[in-house]
Amino acid sequence: MQSKAATVSDYLASLPDDRRKAIEAVRSVILANLDKDFEEGMQYGMIGYYVPTAFIRPAITRIRNRGFRLRRWRRRRITCRFI
Repeated sequence: MQSKAATVSDYLASLPDDRRKAIEAVRSVILANLDKDFEEGMQYGMIGYYVPTAFIRPAITRIRNRGFRLRRWRRRRITCRFI
């Protein structure tokens, strides 16, 4: 079941106490080990971690400048899919 919460804090507040404690424990481990370039947000009704588009565009430009060809990419919500 997807949540309609707009922020991570709203999502956590809507959970029952036992589930919130479990999710917060997993979330703290993820945040402690996740690269600093990733962002946390709500995606598809659950907590998601993603690299922001502002970071992806320069990386693609650097790859293209080195002579590699990438397929066109399309941004769908926050998730980038290479097609």
